[in-house]
Amino acid sequence: MTWAHSNWHDPQVVADRISTLAKERRLKQGKGKALVCVVLGAALVAAQWDKDVVQQAEGEGIKSLQDLVKALQEQLENETKSLSDQLAAERVTNQRLHTALTEALEQERILQEQLDETRSQIGVENMDADSDEGRESKLLYPRKYLEHVREIFSLGREEAIMRPLIKTETVDGGQGGVQQVTTRIVPYSPTDLAKIQEKYSRGPRETETEYVWRVSLTGGDRILLSEDKARGYWGPGVFITTNDNREPWSLTQRVAYWAGGLDPMERGDPFSIKTPMAGHILESVQKTACLQLMHDRLLVPQQPSPMQYVADPDRLHPLIRGLPDALKLYAVQLQDRLRALRPQRRGGPPEVTWGEVAQELIN
Repeated sequence: MTWAHSNWHDPQVVADRISTLAKERRLKQGKGKALVCVVLGAALVAAQWDKDVVQQAEGEGIKSLQDLVKALQEQLENETKSLSDQLAAERVTNQRLHTALTEALEQERILQEQLDETRSQIGVENMDADSDEGRESKLLYPRKYLEHVREIFSLGREEAIMRPLIKTETVDGGQGGVQQVTTRIVPYSPTDLAKIQEKYSRGPRETETEYVWRVSLTGGDRILLSEDKARGYWGPGVFITTNDNREPWSLTQRVAYWAGGLDPMERGDPFSIKTPMAGHILESVQKTACLQLMHDRLLVPQQPSPMQYVADPDRLHPLIRGLPDALKLYAVQLQDRLRALRPQRRGGPPEVTWGEVAQELIN
């Protein structure tokens, strides 16, 4: 049987095996039928056994392929279901975006109607024509209306005496010499300082951030105090000295420098600065500029107002969160543009101030 398993498929080898065995047994002519039957029987059994083995192997291969196909079908069904669920979710998201866009357009229409009503009330339609008339008509809020908004943040007549008196003298050098310009700030009287301290002391219920905002929005940018004049106690825990004698600093710079020494959570920095209407953009941007002033503790000469400082795009987040939906996308684009300007400072476009940010948003 061992021989048959290896040789049954070759007829010549089978015949040779029969002849060899007949010679070994010295069988006579015509004898040896039993020998032939044994060899052929062994070859037949070996052939049948090999066939069964092959069929079993083929069956196992077919079953393995069937199992693989079944697994692939299940995987395909799962992926199809996942894609179907994802498509359904995207449809829901698109529907929500469409609804949000419709609501934003409706709000913009209502805002435009309110704007038209406001223009009719303040007589914008009767403005005199000038060289900027073509550009002015494209602005959402005309320049004369913005001037009216800016008056909200200006000092009243009663407070005008609190503004420092600045005198400038120009001396001609003569015969082509260089002119000499001398600037001198007339000091406040004790009465003026008492009024300033009374008006701008921090209230007991004000957070540090709210205190800085109130000072800046009610004229603190225009009140310049030397280090000597600023010494003293200005409310709960507020000492507005900076230990910097370079020049008189504005009251806004001083209180922002004081508040900047505190943790943002302690001083009450907002997560969002609400801007319900376009007329509040100036105020909201000025509040954002004050946050930068407190964060960086900047003391930059000749820049008493936070609106004159270069805008830091990383400080725009509270402003963007509080803007109307129609302005948020533009504000994010403006933030990206300010970030792109950072590597290009040398020889690149001029840096953008907070005042210019406010004007862009208003436009």
